[in-house]
Amino acid sequence: MKQYGLFTLVVVFCFSVAGCGGSAPPTSSSALVMTAGNWEVDAVSKVNGAKFRFGGSFSQSGSNITGAMVIQGSSCFSDSPVSSFNVTGQVNGNSAHLVAAEGSFQFFTLDLSGAAASLSGTYTFNPAGVNCAADNGTLSAQAVPSLTGAWSGTFTPSPSAGGAPFTANFTLTQSAINNGTFGLAGTMAASGNACVTSGTVSDTTMVGSQVTSSVGFSGGNLSWSGTVAAGSPARITGTYTYGAALNGCASQASGTFTLSKQ
Repeated sequence: MKQYGLFTLVVVFCFSVAGCGGSAPPTSSSALVMTAGNWEVDAVSKVNGAKFRFGGSFSQSGSNITGAMVIQGSSCFSDSPVSSFNVTGQVNGNSAHLVAAEGSFQFFTLDLSGAAASLSGTYTFNPAGVNCAADNGTLSAQAVPSLTGAWSGTFTPSPSAGGAPFTANFTLTQSAINNGTFGLAGTMAASGNACVTSGTVSDTTMVGSQVTSSVGFSGGNLSWSGTVAAGSPARITGTYTYGAALNGCASQASGTFTLSKQ
């Protein structure tokens, strides 16, 4: 009887550890680590179907998240001047809870889950803090590739605008601004169009994936705005205008462009 009891004990023990010689039980997934830097967060209201977006700058240390966010296109917040909020949050498993607050007062909360560079979830506005009706809805969040580095592409004029196409090579440095937006510094070298020459990047506003900038060069100015898309390589696509006071140049030309990260 003692031998039978010992055999039974061994069998029970083997099953309790997923079988003698068998594999161990699966472990839980690791905690979320958000990609640091610039984020685009697209929102859709469950109350009225309105669409708007957040731009944000986030960093994570352990389970703690800090950063800043701006909101564009929401009837609850001003676009001019831009509405900016400091954000703090906590990670729990593959989820993150973010709060935009001033002191003990909360303006809004975000609840997100997913992977390091792609999250989805919900938002809730505190009506007392945003001076509008209570609002909540769904979110889709994507990390935006950094623009720091070399970019190259073609600027193509629209048929009615005149001017010649040209190739542009940019060297850019992206920097975070403490309100959740980003700035750019750098240079552009252009070829193929005598009206557009090399210049310096300035007057940049970058909120999430949307970037607007200009390049000043001898005799003129190039203004461009576009959307940043992740990929291999990352790309910026958009529109441009330039004004040039050089002899033989169109006073104003416009068109489309595509830049690829090198």
